Amino acid sequence: MAAALVASIDRLLAAAPSATANPDKTLLLAKAAEAQAIVERECGRAIGLDARVERHSGAKAAGRDKTHLYLAAFPVDATQTVTVSEDGSQLSVSDDPATSPDVLLLADRGVLVRAGGWSDATPANILVSYVGGYDEDTAPADLSFLVTAVAWRLYQLRATLGVKTAGRGGGTATWDNALTPMESAALWGCRASLRPRTLA
Repeated sequence: MAAALVASIDRLLAAAPSATANPDKTLLLAKAAEAQAIVERECGRAIGLDARVERHSGAKAAGRDKTHLYLAAFPVDATQTVTVSEDGSQLSVSDDPATSPDVLLLADRGVLVRAGGWSDATPANILVSYVGGYDEDTAPADLSFLVTAVAWRLYQLRATLGVKTAGRGGGTATWDNALTPMESAALWGCRASLRPRTLA
């Protein structure tokens, strides 16, 4: 587990109200792992770099000309090899537009840009492999805080967990009952604001 996240849990335990005397650190760290999975699923931001392989459909690309594909996790580690194939053909990938790659990588946002647009010849026709997420020592403070807050909530209500479905703007998501409406809104907010869908 990320050192920054463990330090955040330790600070939380040090400041815990007396009503929650002697919280179980081992259990709280286990809840932090659950919380991390929730935040990663809903926000696309992960603490810890992981190798990933994803299939995408060009038909679901964003932008006026279907030029943008959004990866499941970001930022993308641009120092590692990123491979992209479309309809079985390997494409050149670079985060430097001066090299005129087939695919421009916007690593900090986890976006692949194909100037001429992505092919939509067949479903799931784009295969991407990359390493994404934050290095454990450099995870942003807001991400560690969000994971810690959700972990504490999961810990507090560990005996009453369940799931419910909430809709917003026509979409649906599954939430743990342990999350308050404000925490749920924070997760919705991070999904919407951390990787803007409108790119220059």
